[in-house]
Amino acid sequence: MLDVPKRVLAVSRDGTNATRRIAAGWLFMLLAIASAPIALQPVYAQSYPERTIKIVVPFSAGGPTDVVARLIAQSLSSRLGQSVVVENLAGAGGRIGAKAAASAQPDGYTLLLGGTNVNAMLGGLYKNLGFDPADSFAPIAAICVDSMALAISPGVPADTFEQFVHYAKNNPGKLKYGAPPGIYTHFAGEFFKIKTGTDILFVPYKGGAAAITDVIGGHIDIGFQPEVQPAHVFQGRPAEAACGDERSSLAGAARYADHDGSRRGGLSHGSLVRPVGAGRHSREDRRPAQPCRQRRP
Repeated sequence: MLDVPKRVLAVSRDGTNATRRIAAGWLFMLLAIASAPIALQPVYAQSYPERTIKIVVPFSAGGPTDVVARLIAQSLSSRLGQSVVVENLAGAGGRIGAKAAASAQPDGYTLLLGGTNVNAMLGGLYKNLGFDPADSFAPIAAICVDSMALAISPGVPADTFEQFVHYAKNNPGKLKYGAPPGIYTHFAGEFFKIKTGTDILFVPYKGGAAAITDVIGGHIDIGFQPEVQPAHVFQGRPAEAACGDERSSLAGAARYADHDGSRRGGLSHGSLVRPVGAGRHSREDRRPAQPCRQRRP
């Protein structure tokens, strides 16, 4: 039986329970779809959906993005009376899956679970992506806003945030953290190093699930993950500090701002988007959708 990480040591700003935030996103999304089927062309509007809808997740199965996507797919399938499946196209920090979704037909049957990582960060990090992370997609609905937690493996001799920072400073280059490269969990690790003056090695992963599994197994020492994942992975393990303005929904978490005074949170936004099609611009495609009847089972 695997040990779970001994502490969730830092959690970013959190106003409510992570599950409630996601549930609120579902309700918003379902209302949007009920009144207007994804702003599709009129030729699709009256009969949509007629076949299976695919949600592309640009990260590996089992990670936080995948968890959210599968919950959404289940709810949408029930609401629309049509199958909704999740396809994981992991790799290159989300670029592979995002490019595949951007190249899909803009008929409403291929969607992307995007947000902070894919639609906001990729364009600022990479050139010649083969698609525009913002303008290749049109928004459907905001899904969730999630906080981020920092956990350490059982083998790290620290029980509080202060002890952990002290240990990291006294052992430069010894500790390792992992994340998919170029996404906000990667940047969270680098930001943490800057703010604490520590030297911690980065290990790239295809997805967050593998990274947090290796934290649990002691193969790496630190994991930065959205709270939606630690909330169930680290159930019952108290947090010692949180980096934001409010307390985390993880039991016992204080604010990281209490330790460094930065008042900076680490929030990730998740959104459901659709491709607008080759040669089109998303700003041209954000007109109000026409009301239509939804097919019922």
